Amino acid sequence: MINYKLIIKKIYFGVFFDFLKKIGVNERRIIFSSYYGEQISGDPKVIYEKIKSLGLDYECVWVNNKNTPLFDGDISVKRYSIQHLYFLATARYRIDNCQESGFLVPHEKTIYIQTWHGIPIKKIAQDIDDPKFKDIKKDWQLDATSWTYLLTSSQYTSDLLCTAFNIEKNKVIDFGYPRNDIFINKKNEEKIEKIREDLHLGDKKVILYAPTFRDGREYEYNLNLDLDIVSEKLPDNYIILVKMHSNVKNSFDINCNDIIDVSHYNDVQDLLLISDILVTDYSSIFIDFLLLNKKIIFFAYDFDDYISNCRDLYIDYINKVPGKIVFNTSELMDEILNNQKAINVNECLSQYYGDNIYSSCEKIMKKVGILC
Repeated sequence: MINYKLIIKKIYFGVFFDFLKKIGVNERRIIFSSYYGEQISGDPKVIYEKIKSLGLDYECVWVNNKNTPLFDGDISVKRYSIQHLYFLATARYRIDNCQESGFLVPHEKTIYIQTWHGIPIKKIAQDIDDPKFKDIKKDWQLDATSWTYLLTSSQYTSDLLCTAFNIEKNKVIDFGYPRNDIFINKKNEEKIEKIREDLHLGDKKVILYAPTFRDGREYEYNLNLDLDIVSEKLPDNYIILVKMHSNVKNSFDINCNDIIDVSHYNDVQDLLLISDILVTDYSSIFIDFLLLNKKIIFFAYDFDDYISNCRDLYIDYINKVPGKIVFNTSELMDEILNNQKAINVNECLSQYYGDNIYSSCEKIMKKVGILC
């Protein structure tokens, strides 16, 4: 059976994109993308803001599907529009935190920087051993082959990601992640106050619930929280913020005064910064939160099902995560009220960050040539 969709994709991403590359590279152009153009966030955002704060003379283009405001004079394009392909084909630097179509092979003079968006604990890319991923893994591999650099944070992270993406270690820059510079900034009080004010949090303690997605169930996800138990047990001076993974496509109403849906919020690092407790499941978000040395709770209500039907994990989850594992809402509420903080923190910090827990953005920019 002829796959017309694939043929059209090859023509648009292959033939047309190759034609645009013949225009040549603009040495002062950088194109950024975060989560397929759905956000202005993560490492690409921090590098972008650093370019602006230093007054560097670059034309900055964002894949910006939601028209999130940028600095004056910068350019927004919709993903896969003709404008997107034009700027992608002619940019000197291409900075992304997710994989793109393998057909979009960059110009030979383009420096393609893959920041990735988290140190994974669930298996990713070529490490996924599931037949239904067979075709997309080929596309992922084509894209990874085009990377000039991959950001990592430690020897462990470098080994893991190079194996998962099947790339050479000479592409690695293991200086840490710019997105985490916010956690070591000593002048965050004003920023924290503004975020809390924007979210109308008053003086309440913040619990951030940030679960990952389930493969094949992106349109049928639910919170798996018993809201009656939440209302009964959660103290009045606490509020729960729910940040769904960007892959979750369905929306749902949360009829509980103790919970606010902040899935629309652009940058999860801001939410981590203001949170007193993180609740997650098999997401790698806890690895960023470790740098704040605050309490983490792992809500693994579907552990056996997740391992059997979604993804296997890189770590011994039951014995190695830096926090208490709970399996239902009642246990979760009890653990929120328990004053015990994170556990195994130093071991995890050493594994995931090595010596790279300090500011990394300018070091990376110098390494790739953006900053002289």
